[in-house]
Amino acid sequence: MINITNPEDCTGCQSCLHSCPKHCISMYSGGAGHRYPQVEHSNCINCGLCERVCPMIARSKLKEKSSYSPRAYALISASAQQLQESTSAGAFAELARACIAEGGVVFGARWGEDWRVYHDSAETWENCEQFFKSKYLQSELADSYPRALTYLRAGRRVLFSGTGCQIAGLKSYLRHHKSEHHPLLLCVGIACYGTPSADVWCAFLKELQQVYNLGEIVEVQFRKKTNGSSLTFEVKGSKASYNDSSYGNLYGKGLANGLLNRPSCNNCAFREGLSGADLTLADFRDADKIDSKLQPQFGLSLTICHNQHGEHKLLAIAEQCALLEEKHYASAIAPNHGLRIGRYSHPKQVEFSAQFQGPDKAIIRLLNQYQIGNHWRLRLHFWRRRLLTSILCRMGLWNHCRDPRISKSSN
Repeated sequence: MINITNPEDCTGCQSCLHSCPKHCISMYSGGAGHRYPQVEHSNCINCGLCERVCPMIARSKLKEKSSYSPRAYALISASAQQLQESTSAGAFAELARACIAEGGVVFGARWGEDWRVYHDSAETWENCEQFFKSKYLQSELADSYPRALTYLRAGRRVLFSGTGCQIAGLKSYLRHHKSEHHPLLLCVGIACYGTPSADVWCAFLKELQQVYNLGEIVEVQFRKKTNGSSLTFEVKGSKASYNDSSYGNLYGKGLANGLLNRPSCNNCAFREGLSGADLTLADFRDADKIDSKLQPQFGLSLTICHNQHGEHKLLAIAEQCALLEEKHYASAIAPNHGLRIGRYSHPKQVEFSAQFQGPDKAIIRLLNQYQIGNHWRLRLHFWRRRLLTSILCRMGLWNHCRDPRISKSSN
């Protein structure tokens, strides 16, 4: 049976939860509000299925053996409205539009009424719009995996978007049902820097609401587009609004320096195409250094194709794009750490998790206490680790150093 003794060994994907034939697995909130599975031993029949579908245990089976080399494309949607409504340049929106046009179903992350994030499905373009824009916290998957399988078995196309670990969880779940490589499935990974818990986010949002007298929360944007740039964090309330830079506010800083991330993010096992995704979407950073002509006003999407299926689906939306050009892969991913290296951990992450008291307790003072910028020793540790991982990545040694189990499985 599944037994999590080290928090770094669980991504919270819930593949075990939805695969258990006796329904004796539930999720509980652990350190910093991160969710982990627990087994009701009285009902467990020790079938071992929960371990077989765990992507952390079966990670070597997710990466397909193929001669296909990953390819990078720069993308800009041809729709001016879509460019304004998307965090980057509309890559996900155009892929979703194509899926809906073929009678398919799109899975993505939406805000709930409680301002937590939930995975859901959409069968119309209007319902897809709730999946747009970045949401920097771990989504609640609910029954998304079983529903995706039901749609596939009914002959419907499915576009499933999520973080690398969520894609890996879906693929592991589908493998048990012999549908891992279903021709109607398109898995779209989202470049991820880590996943803070919903409890931490709700605590931060609630305190902002009280301190700045925002009233009832109306809208949240982690990266609002202003003059073409999407680096403004905004919480809009019925009485007032709170604005800051996306990574300058305390929550954004905690995400960027690894303080708020799930422990498994510190040594992410599902970057660089290891999740089993067909495509990965990200911001195309420093694009003008690769091609001086790439200076878009409203953002630029980077789309990584991990196999021929993904590339075929991407090229199929070329007519809906103002720009869709292949770029040098290594140069395109180099500036984006969310694509190519494991996450550096905050040296005080464990202490923060122990002191976090829940979504209804004050958190701003605690976040201030552990920010990198407030402690020169933490700042030195942070940048030294970041420099080391960048050097190892450029030398092609990062995977070997970060996780010996991956290196062994590939030999």
